[in-house]
Amino acid sequence: ATDLAPLREVLRDQENCLLVTESEDDDWVSAIQSLLDNESLREKIASAAYAEVKTYAWNYRATEILKTACSVSSQTG
Repeated sequence: ATDLAPLREVLRDQENCLLVTESEDDDWVSAIQSLLDNESLREKIASAAYAEVKTYAWNYRATEILKTACSVSSQTG
């Protein structure tokens, strides 16, 4: 992914993605090559990315909102 500040709020280099400089073609080639060459890195990033994306799914978000609402409601009476 392109290394931009808004993306860094969700994406973490070497954890759930590879961040590269937008205009640096060599960085893109290197990132893609490292994924092609390193199966464990591919699996690690894919697994972490999948776990991360699930937290943005509607069902997960709705459940978290309801938990918070119930918690606040029980604290206020």
